[in-house]
Amino acid sequence: GQEQVVFERVADYSQSTLSNNTSVIRANFRVGLDVTGHLYAEFQGSTLDSAVSRLVGPAVTLDAWTHVAAAFDGSTFALYVNGARAAVETQKFVGQIPATGVVVDEQDPQAFSKTALDTGYTGYKTVPTAFIVGASALTRDALKLSAETTWDAFQKPYQGYVDEIRVWDGARTALQIHDSYMMAFTLDDVKQLRESV
Repeated sequence: GQEQVVFERVADYSQSTLSNNTSVIRANFRVGLDVTGHLYAEFQGSTLDSAVSRLVGPAVTLDAWTHVAAAFDGSTFALYVNGARAAVETQKFVGQIPATGVVVDEQDPQAFSKTALDTGYTGYKTVPTAFIVGASALTRDALKLSAETTWDAFQKPYQGYVDEIRVWDGARTALQIHDSYMMAFTLDDVKQLRESV
């Protein structure tokens, strides 16, 4: 088999944002199937030499809907299948922070020039990011998605169906994932949940 990516959020760290002067695309989060058909969730740090934090769970059942969730609260990275925490077959985790697309430009706010402070400059900047469903970004063109973007910008296509994707601002607890994995949210539910995160 081939690795397949169901969805991912990636950030394009250009040469000017990395200490080694190499442009790289890093995953804030990614969910997919490995070459043996097992579910995985992973994220990468924001530097080229960051390891991949990956959890590999059970194999999927063909021709059956499967709910998959991953949560990282800053210290615990967990994979859930059909509302229950999955037994993780392998785990690679080095305690890194996921690549969010936010870059620290200046670490000492006192060192900012008066001009920078007057413009609202905070010492942080963002790099281009994209949320991709059904494949993984191979080149920077995948993040731009224009009339010139071709399938050559993507890799690891998912060969299945996706019914719904939810991305939360905060880490969901095991109970929250269990209690909501079969629930259809209304707009009012989403607004209320948004305020509680």
